[in-house]
Amino acid sequence: MKINRMDLHLMNGIHIVKNMDGTLRCPFCRGKKKQDYRYKDLLQHASGVGAGKREAETTGCHRALEKFLKTQLATSAEPQKLRTVHLEQEAPRRPNDEEQIVWPWMGIIVNIHRVYKDGKYIGPGNGELKERFAGFNPTQVCAMWTYEGHQGKAVLEFNKDWQGYNDALSFERSFIKNRRSRKEYYERERVPGNDLYGWVARAEDYNCGGPVGKHLRSKGDLKTVAQINNEDLRKKNKLGKLRKVEQEVQTLLNKRNEERLKLSKELERQMNEMEERRKELEQREAQNDIEKKKLDEEKKRVYNRKENLQRANELQRTQEEKQRMLIEKHEKQKRDLSIELHQQTKKLADRQKLELEIERLEASIETMKQVKDGSSLGHFKKIEELQNDLKDRNDEMESLQDMNQQLMNKERVANDELQDARKAVIEILVQNGTAANSEVVVKRMGELVDKPWIETCRRKFNKDEWELKCSELFSLWTDHVRDPNWYPFKIVEKSGGHEIIINESDEKLRGLRSDMGEEVYNSVVEALKEIVEYNGSGRYPIPELWHTKEKRPATLKEAVLYLSRNAKRRKFIAVSAILEVFTFRLLVRIGNPFVDFDTSSLQYLQYYSKEDLWNDPVVHGLSEALRVQHHALLDVYSELEAERSASTSLIDDALLMISHLQVEKARLAMEAAQFKREAQEKIRHAQAMVSFYEEVIVRKDEEVKALLCEIEAFKHRFLSYCIHDELGFGSISTFEICYKFVHIHL
Repeated sequence: MKINRMDLHLMNGIHIVKNMDGTLRCPFCRGKKKQDYRYKDLLQHASGVGAGKREAETTGCHRALEKFLKTQLATSAEPQKLRTVHLEQEAPRRPNDEEQIVWPWMGIIVNIHRVYKDGKYIGPGNGELKERFAGFNPTQVCAMWTYEGHQGKAVLEFNKDWQGYNDALSFERSFIKNRRSRKEYYERERVPGNDLYGWVARAEDYNCGGPVGKHLRSKGDLKTVAQINNEDLRKKNKLGKLRKVEQEVQTLLNKRNEERLKLSKELERQMNEMEERRKELEQREAQNDIEKKKLDEEKKRVYNRKENLQRANELQRTQEEKQRMLIEKHEKQKRDLSIELHQQTKKLADRQKLELEIERLEASIETMKQVKDGSSLGHFKKIEELQNDLKDRNDEMESLQDMNQQLMNKERVANDELQDARKAVIEILVQNGTAANSEVVVKRMGELVDKPWIETCRRKFNKDEWELKCSELFSLWTDHVRDPNWYPFKIVEKSGGHEIIINESDEKLRGLRSDMGEEVYNSVVEALKEIVEYNGSGRYPIPELWHTKEKRPATLKEAVLYLSRNAKRRKFIAVSAILEVFTFRLLVRIGNPFVDFDTSSLQYLQYYSKEDLWNDPVVHGLSEALRVQHHALLDVYSELEAERSASTSLIDDALLMISHLQVEKARLAMEAAQFKREAQEKIRHAQAMVSFYEEVIVRKDEEVKALLCEIEAFKHRFLSYCIHDELGFGSISTFEICYKFVHIHL
């Protein structure tokens, strides 16, 4: 019954006998390496095992194989030359060596039977699958599981050698023969049936998603057969090189042994020379004692020097603190003196002329008194007239002083009003905005212009990063321009005075010119000039009226005329009213008798258009009065501009004095920093010398202690072995024992 069942299995193709290359194999001897028999060899193998004394199942299977060969494959025994039918079908080609296969060799099994139970799929485990496919010698089987349970798929891993490759190909051929390979599976993916499908894992499986692809990527790599073959060859070559290196190492060891023998002979020769160096050792011992005393003395000197350096360091810190306080005091005194000098200069300029006149009159009176004929009536009258004239001059000087004070107060108030008006005009221009071709604009003095930076960065950097680089560099140099600690200016004498100019030798400016070019450099220089002129103390940009055509600061008159010509239609009345308010306030301040003016009526003017208001006769009259006031206001502006010029000259003098003080401060700071650096350098040098001497002392102490310990140990060793009598020295000293110890060790 057993033989009949095996015959049926062989006939149905359950047990495969033919290989893909046309050779035959024994399906019941899977553990053997040889699986490519010829017909006669396989028939002899089946008959031999079937007639042997093995297990009944094995002999029965081989007898069935023998019967199958004789009945079904008898035509395979015919010689090739006796066949009359020619092979016309297309023979399969050899697999391309460039095809990528997962290595270590792996096979994939799909469509494994599974059962849905308790909300999950369950199926055969790894051990059962490995046992079922034991004929292909898999090393490991891994079934695919997820949160849904068994996926009906498994991965077989084969040996990494070429036998494992053959097992993997046999595994694949078995499924190809039964039309259950990868191609058929994907063709029948929706209705695969109950049969298993299997194939060797390749690049398509490695790169796919799901648990199979993830497992393949975690366990193996994609390689071609040629790459694996080359890797084996490389390993063999490396093994040959290692063996060659081993031989070279052995040769080196032999040479080392020979050199060691030579060194031993040289050591014997040196031992004979040790006796001649005894006197040298005695001298060295005496010298060590002397050096030890010197080192003790040097250690004391170094310790004293270290204390002196510490005291000097404390004294230096005290002096630096005193110097800092002195510098601060000096700066404060300079500031006070500059203020007092400015005040005294103004007073002196006002009083000098009157004092000279008073002195002239007093001299005239004194001269008249000394005339010989002093009793004459004419001379007395003349003296009296001169005294009256002198009194008038004194009264005139006092009145001039009072008038000067009043004018100064009035000029200060007028200047404040002028600044308020400029601020109001600037605010209006900022709120309403200005066109690109406007004659008067609001410019932030001391602020960098971004146009040359954009053009330079667009040329200098590539298109992907030039915007980021431009933003970074522009922000960096904006901070530099506003940094009060950076002072790239110098003071030069010009036309009997002083002038603040840009220091072109400044390191930052030179680096900017070399890196970014002249356009960017000129923009930074222009911003520095503006910020030192308009806000040198604060170093931040301030808004200012600017005449774009003439490239200069615009006057308030020009700004008012510009607003009058270019005000927008709905806001014309409101702007005119604001200008009228400022005009009225300025004219009242300087004493012009204009008609009283109620500003509370301005709050509703903005709701009317220009055409409606111009038709009103009251508004027309107000407009005519406003025109007259504007002309008067322009005259006042001219006077204020003149006063502003005088104030500007005084401010320039003050700024010049401040610049001198800043230069002096910088010079003192540089001297203090240089003195501090020199002192720190001396301290570091002294500390290095102290550390060096301490290390020398410690090293010498350790050497002396080590020598004493070795001498004592050698002495005890000689005494324990009674070396005195053997050497024939009798009673020897410690020094002699030390000498022999050193000679023997050397």
